[in-house]
Amino acid sequence: MTPLHMCCVYGNFECAKSLIRKGAKLEAENIDGMTPLHMACLDEDPKKSNPQATAGKISIIGELLLAGVNIEHTEYNELTPLLLACSAGKPEIVSHLINSGANIFAESHDKSTALHFASRGGSLDVIRVLVENNLAIDAKNSDRFTPLHTACKEGGSVACAKLLIDLGANIQLKNMYGQTPTDLDESGEVARYLKSIEMGENITRALSGNGNDVQPSRTSSGFGPSL
Repeated sequence: MTPLHMCCVYGNFECAKSLIRKGAKLEAENIDGMTPLHMACLDEDPKKSNPQATAGKISIIGELLLAGVNIEHTEYNELTPLLLACSAGKPEIVSHLINSGANIFAESHDKSTALHFASRGGSLDVIRVLVENNLAIDAKNSDRFTPLHTACKEGGSVACAKLLIDLGANIQLKNMYGQTPTDLDESGEVARYLKSIEMGENITRALSGNGNDVQPSRTSSGFGPSL
């Protein structure tokens, strides 16, 4: 790991700017194949947020891109800086990379999209940024997991699962093992959330005088309500 890598990890903009302008190797890789740009997209301390460090990282990313680094450089697991930022739950960095031309449709070695990584990382704001930028909400990876499958399984991110449902994720899609997202939710919270949506829709139809109409619930048809 080079000194520039370390500056990027901690968001030390002045140090990074000095190294860049003195000719530091911008595409140097650490043992995991990560360049300084990758390191700027990671979280220096996953247990707590540091807005000052994040601001420094955004400035460093701008400086690196201005100096001509490859925004799509992949590390050894074939992850681009954008995919890492989504996994780390950094909405400001994700937005900055997208606005700087990063490929929002980039995929990992198993065809997971940025939305899969955001759902695993547990960041509601990153999910919103990606959906607002038209990333497919029901994209499937090589195991046919959608981001909703991932939210229900990986780390039990119930909040992410609920948001994906609210944004229109299909709850009936099955992965290659024949499982729907709710099959993977051991807590049962996602199923209860879907039940509450269905009950709310039934009450709304009853109050509007359409209680006798035969209308499938959005939950039974596979879609949650849109925000």
